[in-house]
Amino acid sequence: MAFRPPRLPALAAGILSASLACTSPGPPESVVTAHGIVRGGDRARTLEVAGWLEEVYPRVVALLPGARPQPAEVWLMPSLPDQATSRGGGLAEGVTWFDWEDNPARIQLLAEGRNLRFILSHELAHALLGPSWRTIPGALAEGMSDLLAAWINPDLAPAIRADRLVRASAYTGGLRLRLVGNLGRLHPGRPGPLETGTWLLVSTTGSTPAMELEELLALGFSDLNTRRRSESLPDYYGVGFVLATRIAERQGLEGILALCTRARDLGHEVVPPSWVLRAAHLEDPARWQETFDRMLGKEELRALIRENPELLVGAAVGYFGPSQRRLGGEEFLARVRPRIQNRNGDTVLLAEIPAARQALLSLWAERYGAAGATEAP
Repeated sequence: MAFRPPRLPALAAGILSASLACTSPGPPESVVTAHGIVRGGDRARTLEVAGWLEEVYPRVVALLPGARPQPAEVWLMPSLPDQATSRGGGLAEGVTWFDWEDNPARIQLLAEGRNLRFILSHELAHALLGPSWRTIPGALAEGMSDLLAAWINPDLAPAIRADRLVRASAYTGGLRLRLVGNLGRLHPGRPGPLETGTWLLVSTTGSTPAMELEELLALGFSDLNTRRRSESLPDYYGVGFVLATRIAERQGLEGILALCTRARDLGHEVVPPSWVLRAAHLEDPARWQETFDRMLGKEELRALIRENPELLVGAAVGYFGPSQRRLGGEEFLARVRPRIQNRNGDTVLLAEIPAARQALLSLWAERYGAAGATEAP
């Protein structure tokens, strides 16, 4: 997440810039590296993040065209300021603050945040953007920073893709997945259980975003920050990630930079949304669903189930439960073997994912008892 203040007259900007720079000494521990300084409250954690800064910084510079290398200042905080919280998006785990001249003033990270190396990579992508990137839409910049951070942290890439895909799918009603299970009877004329199932549209939002996609993409960084603090914006990390991925697949990150420089040369403050959608080949809404289907591979499917077990477990219990309610939870898992398939046919058993297994057993016991229902509904 990047926080850029709105443009103000020079005098006010100078006063508020000094406030934004926060002249307090910051956390007590500090480690100086070749690429900047890391400050934190815990010595071991500060050293750990300083090591990551040494590793990640040169990779961001190498991957990001039009980068503006300069020393980074990273603070590890027990909590982040209120400005890093949006009405619709909850608390961020990292934020990059810019001064009134659009220079990165500081990166603040939640000291005990999850996947902090990924968050550091993401924030460095913001901090090292050169002036040629000034016209990038805010949502696309967030998506590009996620994409670059996923390249640098490949162990987390499937989970990031899964999360961003399900967020973006709010604009199409959800991800298309198939819930499958085995019934107790056999196929006529051949061995094996009868496989049955249903298609699902899986979404973490439950509703279509109120803001049109083109309106969201028309917001630059400053407008995005202003709007997200005053109203509930739809999630923009997901659509930004999908758009950045699609453009990078075809033209590399240089393709996104080319959009920005063209927009600047033609006098646009922000790259027009139609340019972004055309570069991503996503002008047609039907292509979004096709893109989700292609990007959601087996590892992404496993990550989606692991991070959102309740979504899919609830569907499995709701669909199979009425006919299998006399089974205990463990017996249900063993006999019916509920599983999730993507559009490519990749399959993941719910019982294989510990979080999903536990969630299913808990929900089954809540509805039918640990040993199954003994009375007719």
